[in-house]
Amino acid sequence: MAELCSPNRGEKVSVHSKGRCLLTILSLIFIVTSVSAATTQVEIVKYANDGKTVISQRTVSYQWMMNNLPVLGDGVTHYYHQGPVFKDNPDPLVQEQLRWNPEEDTNVLDKDMGAVKGTNIRDLCDLVGGMSTGEEVKIRAADGWSMWFGYKNVYDYSSREGPIVLCWYQNGKYPDSGYNDGMRLVWFADDSVNTLGPGGTGVHAFGNWDWHEAAAPEYWYYYNGGWPTTTGLSGFTISDISLYSDDPVPVILPLPGQTSVPTDPDKDGLYEDMNGNGAIGFGDVVLFFTHIEWIKEKEPVIAFDFSGNGVIGFQDVVVFFNQVG
Repeated sequence: MAELCSPNRGEKVSVHSKGRCLLTILSLIFIVTSVSAATTQVEIVKYANDGKTVISQRTVSYQWMMNNLPVLGDGVTHYYHQGPVFKDNPDPLVQEQLRWNPEEDTNVLDKDMGAVKGTNIRDLCDLVGGMSTGEEVKIRAADGWSMWFGYKNVYDYSSREGPIVLCWYQNGKYPDSGYNDGMRLVWFADDSVNTLGPGGTGVHAFGNWDWHEAAAPEYWYYYNGGWPTTTGLSGFTISDISLYSDDPVPVILPLPGQTSVPTDPDKDGLYEDMNGNGAIGFGDVVLFFTHIEWIKEKEPVIAFDFSGNGVIGFQDVVVFFNQVG
């Protein structure tokens, strides 16, 4: 930073130069602050098998999660991940075992994620239709960090690894009141492996070997390419959850009594032109209201979910009516 504002030897710094320097510093501070700001909501999108067509989409705040979905964690129990185990050995097989550390006794207590509460990633995926065996989910943070996870670890996890939890509470704070890393991914592993707690009891630690045993190799994470660690999986300021499904691209059908397919004149992903005549009007609202049950059964939700709550119902008719005016 000093080099940005330092003149060459013997040069004088003008008032204008000082001003530019100050603006540069303030801009950098603003950028860093913006990138690292905690997130308070997450967008969940399910894509068809072409990887780009949206089947279903929801955006929910942590307050909504807290009030509408099961809450994991009691705000008292601490959960831990495991950092890299920096041990070497001439024998590659021995070295690999040392670094995976099945005993779960190295670089754990320093990786305290806090007394956290949050929402199971599985429950969030279910808001847009869920996952099926063989499918993957990509979880992304506000700064661009991302990781892929398979169906097994989201839905069919063992107690040893525990659920993947999107945490929105830590040590008495929420993302908008001091939990600066929130919302953060934390695995709620059991305490069956280690003896790091009081009197030789276990702590809830998501160890490197836990992940080795639970996940396929393509989902393992290595620090600098050589040291397995679960802290690298614990993304913070999470903003997006993207499900990549094997579902076919949904097909829009003509409504009963109509010969033309509904269209999306304003390209916002919602098919307001119910009769397919290229315009949006009150007649489209009437058609929507009249055939709402048929649409719920036959049409893709994302195309007619005007309220954005992930289902088609009377609330969508109300929102559409208000939009048409």
